[in-house]
This record gives sequence, structure tokens and C-alpha cells, in this order.
Amino acid sequence: MLDSYYLVKLAHILLFVYWLGGDIGVFHSAGYVRDAALSRDARATALKILAWIDMIPRYCLVLTLPVGYTLATKLGVVSVASGMVIGVWLMAFVWLALVYAVHHYQGRPFGQSLRSIDLLWRIGLVLWLIWVGSQGLRGAGHIGAPWLAAKLLVFAFLIFCGIMIRVRGAPLAQALRELLTSGSTPQHESTIKRNFGRTRPFVLLIWAGLVLAAYFGIAKPQFGDSSLMVDSPVVENSVVENPVFTLVKFPSGAPLPPAALAELLRKTSPRYQTVPGLRRKLFLSGPGVGGGWYEWDSRAHAEAFYDDAWRRGMQANYGLVPTIEYFDAPCIVDNDRGVIDYYLQDAGR
Repeated sequence: MLDSYYLVKLAHILLFVYWLGGDIGVFHSAGYVRDAALSRDARATALKILAWIDMIPRYCLVLTLPVGYTLATKLGVVSVASGMVIGVWLMAFVWLALVYAVHHYQGRPFGQSLRSIDLLWRIGLVLWLIWVGSQGLRGAGHIGAPWLAAKLLVFAFLIFCGIMIRVRGAPLAQALRELLTSGSTPQHESTIKRNFGRTRPFVLLIWAGLVLAAYFGIAKPQFGDSSLMVDSPVVENSVVENPVFTLVKFPSGAPLPPAALAELLRKTSPRYQTVPGLRRKLFLSGPGVGGGWYEWDSRAHAEAFYDDAWRRGMQANYGLVPTIEYFDAPCIVDNDRGVIDYYLQDAGR
């Protein structure tokens, strides 16, 4: 059965792969475009390949923000209404259309106007991401994890590098059009070589930034004083609300031999995969005691599981009814996800 969380996570990873891979392809193709030893037709072909490949990282950049926000809500590391996520997606679709239009109408006055609009939008987005990321690092705003705030700052830096490539390489497009129309001249070649060189550092910085953002997403490092997170906004877990835990214990005799225990677990554990509301079960074993630790999505599901039929079955199979203790968890520190989830219910959120 498909899980939306893993699908979104897969999309997030693929965007990184195609962004970085596409950028490397553009960088490699550019070497043929600026090679004055090649014929005009060969350079024109290389430029067409470059232009086509270059659209992949452009689209990936646009989609990274809505996919990232969707993934963050599923991880529980942002505190936003569902309407904001929908708004981010709508914004992304409009931006995608703008990016396509800029490419489609390039070289025309209308395309230049769209290009200016796109540039202004990117500048505004960089400023907004810097503000949101800075707030998140201070434990304020809607970002509930420092590593995510750092990723947003890196994303702002990536967009800034793209702006600098556009600004510093502005004469390049005109020089290439003239070269392909009227042929090579020393002036054209000098302009092409110089502007490729002016943009190269920012291309390399984008690659480094993508790797850094991926590291933050994998390692989820903490930044600054962790006490800053005490006053951070309450982050609701998108998977479970108000989880309930149960501890089931019963006296046990001598431990089973490893082979017998493995066989028993292989037979009994699969049945718990279909129990309604059960998120996780830990089989427990200690000196003279056995049992299980259960994580439920609600108390109702837990109580429905421990019904009279369950008690009769335990009595018939083991000659006793285990003790059951219920626990609430108002706060869960999840180091695997790098987040803190609060389930304060009516405790003055």
C-alpha cells in the first residue's frame, strides 16, 4: 500500500537528483558552446541541448519549495494551516508557468518583460526565505526545527546564486545569438569566454549548496542553544494526534533459546501489522517478566484491542491475564526525525 509520506519524500529526493544532475549537464554542454574550434552548427546543437537540459533544474528549483513544505508538514516540523501549503502549491504552479513562458518567449520583448517579473519575484522570495529561516533559527515563526530553518537559508542562497548568474552573464545571450547568426568574431568569442567565467563560481556554489542542503536534511543537525526551542511554536504531528502508550506485562519463566524465540516472533509478530490504530509494538523481555510496549493513535483503539476476547485468549493461552498500564505522552523528542512533537491537548497551548 502506498504511503503519501514516502511518495513526497521520494519526490523531494528526485528533485535534488535532477537539479544537481541537470546543472552538471548544463555545465558540460557549455564547454562545447564556448569552444571556438567547433563549427557554428556544432555549437548551435550544443546550445540547444544546453537550453533543454537547463529547464530541468529550473523546474526543480520551483517545485522544491512546495514539495519541501508538504514533506515538512508530514514530518511535523512546521506549524502552518493546510491552506498555506495549498497556497504554496498554487504559487509554485504560477511560477512554473512563468518559468516556461520566459523560456518560450526568450529573445522577444514580451519574454524580456516576463524575465524582469521573474527576477523581481526571485529577489522577493530570497528576502522572505531569509526572514523565515532566521526566525526559525531563533525558535520563532512557523519553522519548528533548526535544521529546516538552515535548509531554507541555503535555498535562499541557491536562488541568489541563480540571480547572480543571470546578472553577471547578461551579455552572454546576445553574444551567442549574434555568433550563431553572423558567425564568430574575436569580440564575440571574448564576450562568451569572459561571461562564462564570470558565472562559473556561482554554478559551483549552487552545487555545494545543494549538497549542504541534502546534508541538513539527512543529518538534521541542531544549531545554537537548544533551549531556544522551548518557546518555539507547538508543532502538531501530522500522523498522530494525542498518542497513547500501553505497557503490557506478565510473569515469565526461563528465557527461550534464541532459535525458539525467533520462531515464536516470526509467527506472532505479523498479526500486529493489521491491528487498527497500532503504530508500533515493542516485544519486551526481562528477568522474570515479559510483555510489550504499544504505541496507539488513540485510547479508543487501545481499549478496543484489549477487549474481553483478548483477555480470554490470554487466559487460555498463557494461564493468566497480563497487567495493562496506560500512558499519555504530552511531549515526544524524536531524534530520528530531528523534531519535538507536543500533544498538550487542553493544557494551555
